[in-house]
Order: sequence, then C-alpha cells, then structure tokens
Amino acid sequence: MKKLILTLIAITVFTTVGFAQNTGIGTTTPDASAKLEISSTTKGFLTPRMTTVERDAIVSPAVGLWIYNTDTNTHNFFSSTMVWQEFSNIIPPLGSIATLDCAGANINGSLTNGVLANNVSAAISYSGGVQGSHTGQVVASTGVTGLTATLPTGSFVTGDGILTYTITGTPTSVGTASFAISIGGQVCTISIPVNNSIASYTIGAGGACANTITTGVYTIGTNLDGTNTIRLDATVTIAGTWNIITNTVNGYYFIGSGIFSTTGIQQVTLTGVGVALSCGNNNFTITGDSGAGGSCITSISIGALPIVRWA
Repeated sequence: MKKLILTLIAITVFTTVGFAQNTGIGTTTPDASAKLEISSTTKGFLTPRMTTVERDAIVSPAVGLWIYNTDTNTHNFFSSTMVWQEFSNIIPPLGSIATLDCAGANINGSLTNGVLANNVSAAISYSGGVQGSHTGQVVASTGVTGLTATLPTGSFVTGDGILTYTITGTPTSVGTASFAISIGGQVCTISIPVNNSIASYTIGAGGACANTITTGVYTIGTNLDGTNTIRLDATVTIAGTWNIITNTVNGYYFIGSGIFSTTGIQQVTLTGVGVALSCGNNNFTITGDSGAGGSCITSISIGALPIVRWA
C-alpha cells in the first residue's frame, strides 16, 4: 500500500512539472514571465561553485550557463561569443547626451609634424546628459593622418559634463588633423592644427660664413625696408621651421624666419628693421633659434645723408 501511495505522489509531481506553465518554489503565484521563480526572505539561491580550471573543463557549455568562480569570487556565465565572462563586466544601460560642443573643445598640448604626440588631449563639453554608460570611441584622423583620438568606456553624468579624448600617434604632415566624434547620439568634428617641427641646422656652410651678403643702402636717420637684407647660408640636417636674428646695433637689427623643406646647404634672407642713429661701421652677430648651431658676424657701414647746397 505504501509503495502505491509513493508511486501516485511521484506521478502527480512529474505531471505538475511537465504541464505547468511556470513553477514556484516558496510561492504559489510565480511570475507569469518566469518558468521558475524561487521566493525566500531567509535563504538564497546557490549556484554551482568551482575553480577556473574546473569551469573550463565543462564540455560544450550552453550559452547562458551560470557558475560561481571560487578563484575570482565572481559569478561567470557562458556568453553568445563562446567565452566565459564575469557578471562584474556587464555594461550598465547606455546613457545619452543632448549636445556636444566640438567647436569649443579645449585642446591640451600641441602637435608637431613628424613628432610623436605626447600628453595631447581634447576635452569636449556636453549638455543634457542622461546618466548611463557609453562604449567609448576610437577614431583615426583625417586631413593630417597618422593620429588617433581615443575615449575609453565610461559613463555620462546627468546634465552637463566633459568627455576627454586622448590623442596619440605621429602626424604625417603639416595642416589640420580632424576627428569625427560620434558619442551618445551626437556627432561633431574636432580640428587640431599640426605645426612644423623646429629645424636642425648650422648657420654658415661647412662652419664658414664666407657666403654672407648684405644688400641695400644704409644712411643715418633712414628707415630700413625690404631692400635692406643679409643673405647667408645655413646647413640643414633636419627639415622644419627656422628663426634667425641679429643683435641690435645702432638702432636697427635683422630678422628672418621660414621653413626648411629639405636638408643640405640653403640660403636664407634676413630683413632689416629700425633706423640707424649714427654713422660708422656696425658689426652684427647672427644667431638662430634652439635648433641652430654656430653663428656669423657681418659688418654694415652707415653713411651720412648727402648735404644739399643751394646756389
């Protein structure tokens, strides 16, 4: 009799499990959206516990399989990408923003042609933020290529906030590097100028200043202009920008700047600025910027204005 009763109970249980739309443990009214609901205010739900090695030994794990990893003390699940992932890495709901101000971006640092970007970033303000995560962005530059702007994954704050993109890489030319920003449902473009690097050069050719030439007429009390120049050689080892100037003597000096586009011996022109205050010979020392080596000395003679005699 006892065996018959147990058999009837077992049949009833299996029949209930097989035909119930959903099942409740600890509740008689399981949620309609759940196949199984466990309800308790005093006990928890305990998943299988195992090490990483034991987890990885599971043969053909099903997508959604769930275990507790005792090595990392986190729950793991087998994802649709066929890898185990930690629940701690699940991305929260995505946020959004209403506006993105690329035009007013704060550019920190500067970019130089052919020089690896170092500590360069662009801070972009946004408004109308709805709190939530964003997946970040990696965008290559256009215009001037060779650069990348990177925003790591993070979160938007409610209201106004700032997104900081880090600029890396080496620009391949002079001009403007543009980055197409697309984040939080908004798009815009940031533009960062790329300048020439400072040239490396030596004033003079082969350590000599023999090919230094002065042009123009120099008289006391007369403003110097574009005809008053000093032309000299420079031996360039690294192309880039140059700035050369003389000391000020007798109220005037010479200055010039430009870009060395190639290496080798090249001639540069300095233009006179100022007014000679007195007659005599003036010696000028010609020196360059931080990229320059060497110097040259040249002399200019200042004459008096002609005396006009009236008959």
